[in-house]
Amino acid sequence: MGRLPLPTCLRPYTRPVGFGFFIVLGVIGAVVGFAVMRIQRTRQLTAWQQAADELGIAVEQGPWWRAPQLTGSVSGLTTVVDIVSESSGNNNTTYTRYRVLYPSLGLGLRLARESGFTKVVRFFGAQDHTVGDEAFDQAFEVKGSDPAALAAYLTPGRRESLMRLQAAYPGSVITDDHIQYRKVGTELDAGTIISVVRRLVGAAATLTNTRIAEQLDGPLRRRLDGELTASVDHPAVVHPHPDDIDRALLDVETLYGSNREDSAREVLAGLEDIVPEDPEVRGWRQTIDADTTRTTTPTDDLLTDPVAISTELFGSQRLSFETRELFERTHDGAPVRWTGTVRRATHVDADRDFPGGPMTRAIVHMASISNDLYGIAEVDAVVQFPPRTRLESGQQITFTGTLVNVDSLIRNLFVADGSLV
Repeated sequence: MGRLPLPTCLRPYTRPVGFGFFIVLGVIGAVVGFAVMRIQRTRQLTAWQQAADELGIAVEQGPWWRAPQLTGSVSGLTTVVDIVSESSGNNNTTYTRYRVLYPSLGLGLRLARESGFTKVVRFFGAQDHTVGDEAFDQAFEVKGSDPAALAAYLTPGRRESLMRLQAAYPGSVITDDHIQYRKVGTELDAGTIISVVRRLVGAAATLTNTRIAEQLDGPLRRRLDGELTASVDHPAVVHPHPDDIDRALLDVETLYGSNREDSAREVLAGLEDIVPEDPEVRGWRQTIDADTTRTTTPTDDLLTDPVAISTELFGSQRLSFETRELFERTHDGAPVRWTGTVRRATHVDADRDFPGGPMTRAIVHMASISNDLYGIAEVDAVVQFPPRTRLESGQQITFTGTLVNVDSLIRNLFVADGSLV
């Protein structure tokens, strides 16, 4: 038999939930939300005030419901950091936006990361400008009012500065009168704000100051010619100014790659004082510190596929310090047997990248690979041959030797004791 229902008088009394209950819940939720908002704003104000004090600019607070912003002059360039929101469908995304403004370059310049859509449009005939540097042209959608003037303006130093900026701060947009970078979320770390601002200001200084750009051109031209060690003949920037960040980073790479680790550490310490949370600076610190305790040994296997090693080292979205660390861990000292095409060869009495006396120094093209950051990356081997070795440009050769170094920025591999097969 089923259970008989209780008489109404014996059933427990349940009070219906009234409208007032929901009002109380709403009030509690509003109070909690307001408290969280105030805590978030207090954290933001504290971090942003600290960054403003370090950068020598002002915090504009405004009413409590509006996010503060930083405004002022950094190294003579107007700088603004604020919070913006962007709606897409039902989603709303908040960004911390960094902008550095400078006098118009008069080139109609606009550089942005090459996108898949841009490549499709180009395939169907719509062309942006090119400057003759394949890696740069593949990395950026380039716009300007005068292609010839634009190509002359974008010197090796300026191109490398912008490619570094895009690699470290993806999505940066460079125009005729400002640089902009946006990061998802509200930034609450003062060191990060300081680092991003100074890095953008450094890139803007390279764009607007011919002297700074020329200081980068010399070392870069030597590295593009395959001369890594000799590219830091100038005194290293041990105590860099915020305008010298790009040059100091070049020095760290070159000094470390030339086995001058103590000097590299000095320059890096100077960079840490001005851009403590920059991804390249933090990465080089980890790489240099790890080198002193590295216990792994490179493979002794003969490397016969230059495309495979080029793709491994340069094909993915790695910054230069990551390529250097991977090379040291897996390939430094490995024997190679490769086939490539001679770009040029010269007889030299002495060479700073290779020990010993007279030699034939050859630049051999090894691979053209797809790179996530730069589009197409050309990889060359700088090879030490015996002094009487005769080579001609365009000649295809097979050679053996030992991997001894890498220029991770220029994408050159150095091969000692080369011998033609």
